[in-house]
Amino acid sequence: MGTTHLVVLAVDMPLMTGGQMRTLVSLATIGGGVLPMIGERAEPLAAIFPREAGSDFLAALAGGNYSLQELSRGLVRTGKLRIFEISPDQEEFYRSVNAPGDLPIETR
Repeated sequence: MGTTHLVVLAVDMPLMTGGQMRTLVSLATIGGGVLPMIGERAEPLAAIFPREAGSDFLAALAGGNYSLQELSRGLVRTGKLRIFEISPDQEEFYRSVNAPGDLPIETR
């Protein structure tokens, strides 16, 4: 990777705002990324990963463990990611939309 961080945003999160993503980016540090959490659920598909996590991703893939939840929690344990607690009023930004029924009524 030619940059210091990888910004991840899943295509099925259309309610994410630029402001929320800027907040996540602003919390990243050299060698450290940001993992949004809603309660006990990690949101690794809307996260900032440091370049230093690259070897962890490769090891997970080589070992056949494809769980981003597990990988992300491991990166938190090793200090490569810090947790960003999502408040109830921010949870909507992280909603996955895969069908029209997944959208709030006011945005359909």
